[in-house]
Amino acid sequence: VLAGGLGTRLGALTAQLPKPMVDIAGKPFLCYLLDYLARQGIKEVILAVGYQAEKIIAYFGKQYKSLSLSYSHETQPLGTGGAILQALTLFKLNQAFIINGDSLFLADLKKLWEFHLDKQTELSLALSLQENSARYGKVILDRQQKIIKFTEKGEAGPGLINGGIYLLEFAVFNNFTKGQKFSFEEEALLSLVNQQQVHGLIDSSYFIDIGLPETYAQAQKDFLTLF
Repeated sequence: VLAGGLGTRLGALTAQLPKPMVDIAGKPFLCYLLDYLARQGIKEVILAVGYQAEKIIAYFGKQYKSLSLSYSHETQPLGTGGAILQALTLFKLNQAFIINGDSLFLADLKKLWEFHLDKQTELSLALSLQENSARYGKVILDRQQKIIKFTEKGEAGPGLINGGIYLLEFAVFNNFTKGQKFSFEEEALLSLVNQQQVHGLIDSSYFIDIGLPETYAQAQKDFLTLF
C-alpha cells in the first residue's frame, strides 16, 4: 500500500497528518482500506510510508485485525516506483498487489488475480468506469483487454480510469535498482504499455479518490453506509 504521500491538495487536513490518516467518519482513511483488503482475503500488507510515517506506525503497529503489517520507510522521497521497489524487497513471492493509499476501489482482487494468470501478463490493472474522467485521464483498451494508451487529463466525458490497484510480477522492475528514485506510472508502466505487456480488467465496484476537498467530503457520507 502506497501510504507516503503529502496530500497537499487537502490543505490543512494534511498539515499534521499523512494523507492516508485523515479522518473519515471517525476513523483514519487507511482503516477502511485495510478493512477492504482483509475482506478480500489478504493476509500480509506492507505499507510504503514516508511523510510523517511515525504516525501511521504508531497507530497500526504490526497487526490490524486479521492483517499482518510491516513497513517500508522511505528516508528520502523515492517516487512511486522507488517506493514500490523498496517495499518489494520485503516480499518472498514473485508477484504482489500494489494499492494506492489515497483512494478506495472495492474491486474483486481474486478476479483480478485470475485475469492476470489467464492473460499471462506482467502487469494487470483494475479499471473503473467514471462518468467524468477528466480529472484522471482515460485508459484505452483493445479487444484483448490490453492497455494500448493513457490519454491526457482534462478530456471531459465518460471513460475508463486507472483505479490505483495493480497486480504485478517482480520482473517489472528488472531495469531498476533499489534506492533509485522514479515514477512507477511514467517510467515503468508506460514502458510496459508500449511493449503491450499491460492488461486491464474493468470492475464496476465503488471507487473514490479522497485527494480533493469535494471528494473527501463525499467519502464522509459514503463510508457511513459502505462500512
